[in-house]
Amino acid sequence: MTGAAPLPGMEGIGEGPNDAVGDKFAEWIEGLDGGELKSALGQAAAAEARLRSEYADAIEAKGQATARGDRQAVGVARALAKARSDAVRSASARTQAVRAAVRARREVRAADAYEPEEIPERFIDVEDFVSRFFAPVIERRLGAGLIWCPKWWKHPDAVNRLWALWRAYEAFRAQGGTALSAWWIYHVDSHLNVLMAEWGPFFKCRKNKHVDELHPLPNDPAPEGWWEVVSMDIDAPVDVQGLANHDTERSGT
Repeated sequence: MTGAAPLPGMEGIGEGPNDAVGDKFAEWIEGLDGGELKSALGQAAAAEARLRSEYADAIEAKGQATARGDRQAVGVARALAKARSDAVRSASARTQAVRAAVRARREVRAADAYEPEEIPERFIDVEDFVSRFFAPVIERRLGAGLIWCPKWWKHPDAVNRLWALWRAYEAFRAQGGTALSAWWIYHVDSHLNVLMAEWGPFFKCRKNKHVDELHPLPNDPAPEGWWEVVSMDIDAPVDVQGLANHDTERSGT
């Protein structure tokens, strides 16, 4: 930005060996907005380029004076070259500081604007999951204690376990990396040990035959007021005596 008025803090940039990057300059950079920061970078780069040109001129003048044998001119040129060399180092340090600030500001904006890509689910429902992935991928030698029912969707226990496996699969798949390894180890293996066990939901079924011989667990509704007596705090011990007294009072014995 040649000819532009220097921003506050940029006056005399690179004019002397003491003009190094310090805390005040860093604080000044931190207070600039985006447009001012770009302008400061342009001014710093222009100042550095000017000083490098002046340093090159001083070196050339020193060479010419040496060729003429003019010791006085050589001394002047040498001192000027030394001063411009120090100034170039200072200006270069400031240019790099402003450039780093611009880069950091861009990274912050990019991070603020970043929205993680939403990965679409692979399967539309649990049947799609089992039919297109789970059943074709799982390979087991059926029999000898391992049972599977082709009509798994007739077994509520199996449906709920496979539904949970599907939902866990979609969640782990979205995480990427090694997440699916954990899905296999901590989810699939655990559920398969129950689903395919001799005592599992398919215990009467065979690979080409479904048998309806299992029934839901028996369940009686709790008496009115029962849950007012039983503590729902999982860390609290159950008041066995209180339950017995409550049951006796309700039966009238």
